[in-house]
Amino acid sequence: MHALKAKSRPPCKHQQQQQQQQQQQRQQQQQQLIEQLQQMAQQHRIMKQQNSKQQQQQQQQQQQLGALDVPVETKDGAKSTAASSAAAATSAAAAAAAAAAAAAAILALLRHCLLQGAKEQQQLHIHPKTGGWPWGLAAAAAQTAECLTNRQPAAAAAAAAAAAAAAAAAAAAAAATTAPAEAAATAARRAAAAAIVVPKKAPIARRSKVSPIWPKCGFSLYQPSLLQQQQQQQQQQQQQQQQQQQQQPKQRHER
Repeated sequence: MHALKAKSRPPCKHQQQQQQQQQQQRQQQQQQLIEQLQQMAQQHRIMKQQNSKQQQQQQQQQQQLGALDVPVETKDGAKSTAASSAAAATSAAAAAAAAAAAAAAILALLRHCLLQGAKEQQQLHIHPKTGGWPWGLAAAAAQTAECLTNRQPAAAAAAAAAAAAAAAAAAAAAAATTAPAEAAATAARRAAAAAIVVPKKAPIARRSKVSPIWPKCGFSLYQPSLLQQQQQQQQQQQQQQQQQQQQQPKQRHER
């Protein structure tokens, strides 16, 4: 009865105040994160617009320099033109900037997942309506949430480190290569997606079919090999012969 009365009692004022404060803090954190995601989405849109403008400028430059292009031999012996080299440099710079912005967005979201937990992150998939997610954010958020729900903080930290390394490698590769911006962006996306994969558990080593150690009782789950059978038979025969030799003098003495 006392337990039922204690359960039926309403919480005290101090507990109510604590609960209200916790709810307010959670709401504030969610609002701050939603604002951060909106800012990231805006930055992503601005980057897209800048990339499209740069592509238009490249096309115009190529059209203007098309008549004046003269092939020039490089150190490697390959032939290139001024327009192609300029287009490659601008595309590499744009790809590097896009990769850096995406890496910063992924790292910010992964850090929030590690600090706040998986429940808030699961809510963020539903509530914020930013009009378009930057690439890689949804996959990173889902995988970090899985790590945290499975109680694997080490795996989540490894995923964050792998994402940072993949983003840095993608930015360096985009800056070094002379591919267009679209190809560099797809390569960076693939590298980031491959690096964020949750590490699986190591496979359990299977026991060999033939066990090297045999129990003394003679019982075993595995069948012995032919050599072992022959050795056992020889040992039994030797024991029998020894017993017979020991019994013969005893019988003679009794007679």
